[in-house]
Amino acid sequence: MAMTLITRLLCATFFASITLAGARADDVVNGQGLLWKVELEGVPASYIFGTMHSSDPRVLAIPERVTRALTEANTLVLELRTTGVEGVDAAQALFQSMLLTDGRKLPDVLGAKTYTAVAEALAGHGLPPPILEGIKPWGAYLLLTAPRPRENNGGQAGGRPAQVLDQVLEFHAQAQDIRVAVLETVHEQIAIFSGMAEEDMTQLVRELVAEAAADGLNAHVGAYFETVTEHYLAGDLASILVLSREQIPGSDAGLNTRLVRRLIDARNRHFAERLSETLPAGDTFVAVGALHLPGRTGLLNLLASSGFTVSRVDIVVPRPPATETDD
Repeated sequence: MAMTLITRLLCATFFASITLAGARADDVVNGQGLLWKVELEGVPASYIFGTMHSSDPRVLAIPERVTRALTEANTLVLELRTTGVEGVDAAQALFQSMLLTDGRKLPDVLGAKTYTAVAEALAGHGLPPPILEGIKPWGAYLLLTAPRPRENNGGQAGGRPAQVLDQVLEFHAQAQDIRVAVLETVHEQIAIFSGMAEEDMTQLVRELVAEAAADGLNAHVGAYFETVTEHYLAGDLASILVLSREQIPGSDAGLNTRLVRRLIDARNRHFAERLSETLPAGDTFVAVGALHLPGRTGLLNLLASSGFTVSRVDIVVPRPPATETDD
């Protein structure tokens, strides 16, 4: 495939989160800013950086202040490791978890019309029809909502998929002999999706297909990601939350509530618990999806409530020109 499955999972969890969250911009706590200092009396400061799981060159133009904070850290904490042997093992575990095992096929679950739209959207991304027919609705949703791959255009030499921001940070840490830790295992992240009701995920796929009917799925997702990227580069997380409410206006409120609690709120509490064991040592750099940061149930507010002093660090994000995808 054009991108590894595990990279698609990272990318798509960001998209799934923003398409399900909803808030007014002026109601969002910690809604502006990507880099935050986290302090505890008596220990060196740590930093939390909100990432976008994307290979867009604009996103990969890491601000100097962010690079300096990482270089000065003793530990880098990621959501999940996606490189090396651990990345290969994670990709294999992800692929196995996405497969239907009860004899049904995806067209049976989604219906012929919806499945046809899904198959057409994914036809150019290296997923053979027999494999696509065998995956679960949540796997289809993640693959559909992943950013469209860039090859030989902002990517690596030889047509290999470009690294996403989290991977760039991980490789930088490895080059500096900085210890790398994680907030989740791949099995914990898989469980978030595999534990969702099939009816909910089927509804999400159908809504996405219906919403994209006029432009086509690839164009629809691409345009949405471009808007999200612009807000991300501006550090405007609150506007991404507002945009997400407008993205699927017909989505069932109960469904949204269930999925936001599972995708965002529960994981934020889990992340905060793990960081409460790591941050007291100081000199830690945390790289986590930006949509985990804002809000009253966001990671920053949870850490502040548990005794840490949290403050925004102003940064200037470089703005190289966007490059066209191969779609």
